[in-house]
Amino acid sequence: MLRTDNYEEAISWAQDLGIIGIVPQVWIPKSGFQYALKNSDGSVSFTRDGNPNFGLGIGSDPIIDPKWQRFALPKSLPKEKTLDFKLINRWKPYSIETKTIINIDSAGLYKGIEISSDGVKDFLDANAPESSVYPGNPETLFWAGIKIHEELVAVGCLGKWESGEFVISSITTKQELRNNGLGSEITKTIVNLANQRGIKRVSLAVNAKNEIAARVYEKIGFQNLGDFNTFENLDLL
Repeated sequence: MLRTDNYEEAISWAQDLGIIGIVPQVWIPKSGFQYALKNSDGSVSFTRDGNPNFGLGIGSDPIIDPKWQRFALPKSLPKEKTLDFKLINRWKPYSIETKTIINIDSAGLYKGIEISSDGVKDFLDANAPESSVYPGNPETLFWAGIKIHEELVAVGCLGKWESGEFVISSITTKQELRNNGLGSEITKTIVNLANQRGIKRVSLAVNAKNEIAARVYEKIGFQNLGDFNTFENLDLL
């Protein structure tokens, strides 16, 4: 086992594992990084500070640090390795280079634009009250929306996270109009707006149960970075 307290070295270890190396680049900021452990097979485990502290393992057999209070591991890890912990979430990270879809035109039915945050909170409360990001979040760069006859029917935002990476959050469509392509259009709008700002890559995370959203992002061109389960070590909480 190898250990490093150097963030750049830890990220280089992750990059050696291929596309999955984007995951710690997005979700483990340098400002909160404590150390990383590298297993003999190249798997890497990151530890960041916080309350609770957080761990992230990538690769085929990442080390589960006994100090972790909450942590995410590849879904492929054998279940017997996590029997002592509480499973709290299943999620899929995705990433895309913004130039990939800049030339894809809208279907013509809807046109997304950058909007002010006015009315966004009420829209999220009515259609997705468990959204991860609301207006006023300091990491938010902009909100995008789609309107039909001046009525807001879809929203989403792009934020710059602690890591310096750019993440799409709070993609929401009006409940009565779901499965009509609004989710796809608002997502493409955000990616194109990001490209216009010179942002080369954006990422997002999807609850593993939300298969419809995952299919939408994959159809647009987002690349799945893996499947993860998040656990809590109840003995440390």
